[in-house]
Amino acid sequence: MTKMQAFAYQPCQVSATSYRFDTNFVAQMHTVIIACFTKPHSNRANYLPVNPYLKPGVRMSLKLYFSPGACSFVPHALLEMAGATFETQLVKLAAGEQKTPEYLALNPRGQVPVLVADGYPLTQVVAIVNYINDRFPEANFLPKEPLAKARALGVLAWMNNSAHTTFTHVFRPGNFAESESSVAEVKGFMTAKYMTILRELDAMAASAAPWIGGAHPGPLDLYATVLMRWGGFAGQDPTQLTHLWAHAQKVAALPGVARAIERERLKLNVYTPPETAKAA
Repeated sequence: MTKMQAFAYQPCQVSATSYRFDTNFVAQMHTVIIACFTKPHSNRANYLPVNPYLKPGVRMSLKLYFSPGACSFVPHALLEMAGATFETQLVKLAAGEQKTPEYLALNPRGQVPVLVADGYPLTQVVAIVNYINDRFPEANFLPKEPLAKARALGVLAWMNNSAHTTFTHVFRPGNFAESESSVAEVKGFMTAKYMTILRELDAMAASAAPWIGGAHPGPLDLYATVLMRWGGFAGQDPTQLTHLWAHAQKVAALPGVARAIERERLKLNVYTPPETAKAA
């Protein structure tokens, strides 16, 4: 390793007396630094990781693949709240766009969301939320203190892997049973479980201080709002969950969240009373 490479790679280990800082060396050192970080360079691979997804010339880009009303609303709203510059790509799940070869190349599981960050496709809500939190630390989406952050991530994981999957059994029971009677049994059983989850979320909203995650609004408030909205499809009038409904109104009033709601054209209350549903 030359002295220029040593400086570019390990500047903290170079003392003020290690080298003669003459004019020629300073000029060479400047050239190495500029070349390593702004131009193609034969030695660049020694210092910077290679991104196999990154197209030439693409830097610091974000593109979110979302479906209206899905859990992708959580990162969608977070990016808006952070004031991020990002692209959006609507994925029509009902039309099967998540099963196209192009989309499966990003996420072989055929799910939303996908956040393509600087060329890398990121999947799974918890991972994407954690990335957004780290990329925009000034937004304080998750607590800074390690124990508090771990507790918040624990609740987020529960929302994603328990509450969310319970609703999936309510909304698509045919994915988990074959006969008509079995499908009805799955839907009835999981609907009762989902009502219990909604009551737990209502209790979380009641104790929010002032947000579910603490002093700042973040992914827990957004996911709770999504789960509350889904409750309408399961037969729960959200206005009867008084704490959660009031909390969702507060969340929806945040400017960034309001922009995401507008882009996705969402109504928070999708509940249809049984008599109205029968008449329709």
